[in-house]
Amino acid sequence: MRKRLIAIILIAMIVVSFMILSSCVKGDNEEKEASNSTKTNTDKIQIWYYNSEDSFSSVFASRIASSAEQYCRINNIPLEVVVYDENTISYEDYVLKRNLALASGNMIVIEAARDMQDIAKQHADYTKIENYNNLLSIYKDRFCIPLGIIYFAADNINNKVMDYYGINTYANPVITYCDYLEIKQEMKEKGARFTLNSKELVELVDYYLYANGLLYINYDSEILQSESKMKELLRKSVLDLCNDIILYNNGKLETENESQESLKRSSCIYDENSNLILWDEGYVRNGFYDVDGLETISSRDKLDVYNTTFMINPDFGNGPCFYMYKKITNDKIYDLANNIVSESTYLMTNYRRGAAPVFNIQGMDKTKEELSIDDNWEFVAKEEHDKVPKRFKMIINSTYELFAKNEEKSRKLADAYLSNWDYALKIKSLVEEIVTEIAHKLSNNTAGEDLSIEKFDYENEEIKKIIDDKINEFVINFLIHNS
Repeated sequence: MRKRLIAIILIAMIVVSFMILSSCVKGDNEEKEASNSTKTNTDKIQIWYYNSEDSFSSVFASRIASSAEQYCRINNIPLEVVVYDENTISYEDYVLKRNLALASGNMIVIEAARDMQDIAKQHADYTKIENYNNLLSIYKDRFCIPLGIIYFAADNINNKVMDYYGINTYANPVITYCDYLEIKQEMKEKGARFTLNSKELVELVDYYLYANGLLYINYDSEILQSESKMKELLRKSVLDLCNDIILYNNGKLETENESQESLKRSSCIYDENSNLILWDEGYVRNGFYDVDGLETISSRDKLDVYNTTFMINPDFGNGPCFYMYKKITNDKIYDLANNIVSESTYLMTNYRRGAAPVFNIQGMDKTKEELSIDDNWEFVAKEEHDKVPKRFKMIINSTYELFAKNEEKSRKLADAYLSNWDYALKIKSLVEEIVTEIAHKLSNNTAGEDLSIEKFDYENEEIKKIIDDKINEFVINFLIHNS
């Protein structure tokens, strides 16, 4: 009996000890979790941007940062805004500092997409931001979030040249740059012959890179998954370009010593068949989003909108984008991110007519009122817009059709807006360099002689080596720096 009593007491003591130990462990865990929670909510959040006088993106970034400071003050969120400018350090040094600072986490960057390609792979999961669901689908699953698509320039295309070749210019008064390149090819098939000056060569290079899927890419593009495929498409782009020059320009490039007359035409797109100018550098005008803006352009420049097609300038990717680094130790950053990626911030920080929204506007009444549009992105005239010309309405609606309603064209514009700009410049330069070198080789060029690729033959071992060597070197270097 005594032994049984001792056993019961021992068991009771073990149970009590285990309960006490469990309680201590639980208390320690709760204390640790509380400590971690406190740390999570007190770790400093940073917003970075570079203030450059020639960058519209930095103008918007400063407004967004000011708005974020106010939001964080009200909601007791620790925030530091880090801004450098040209008077402090160079942009290249800023990028080094920015990229090193990412390691500490809790970092938001407000810059143009083209300036953040080197950190694209390290972006956070944006689906955790509530307002992410309000984005147009074409801007989802990207490495950054545009905070308003900015078209700062629309080039004016002369309808008279397109009319000459029976191309309907009335139904679509606003087109994309790629539309423009395709229309030019159609015109050439109908007899147009554009002087092959430096401007035309650039557009030809763009067209064949675009046609082969190489003009606009970023870090997750499929083309980067295959070195052989990239080389193949680059080679095809060069061959297509050479064949085009042979077919439509008798293989002749512009001469090194141009006549005075050709120099006048060197900066425009001139059709020698109709003797009309399709595009001239003096035709570039500011973008527009409503009747007020369009009327300003029309009256200021005495522009005949009925004989003009507006082409969205390809160099339009300078708008502010939201980027958040993947390392996060303060979950309050999602609250701040949600405030930045919102209709209210868009309305507060963007110039009027300066940036079109990237949101699905249904339910966003303030945005619709500001832009005078309905749920279907159609212009709705207000009382002050009494007797708005039909053509003006068509131009505005055509603009929204491109970047919001037409899924295929909208996605292409988004791809261009968020593409690797440094890559685009380099690959275009590469193709142009290859063709020029081939022309020098085939022309036995000396000063003053015409450059020609009329005798171009890819099976020629010397020509093939020029093309393949330059393409191989470019692709290998590019993939090394973008792997």
